[in-house]
Amino acid sequence: MNKRALVTGGSAGLGAALVAELLAEGIEVISIDRDQPAGETPGLHHLPSGRSV
Repeated sequence: MNKRALVTGGSAGLGAALVAELLAEGIEVISIDRDQPAGETPGLHHLPSGRSV
């Protein structure tokens, strides 16, 4: 069984640290954030959120 985690605010700060830890454990991560994470990271899927004003 594959493990997956959903992280909000995963592009920076504490959320980004959590994403890094989960990926290091081999867990697939879905990150919901207004900002696109820098670069391509295997196992990380980004879903855009929020509105541009």
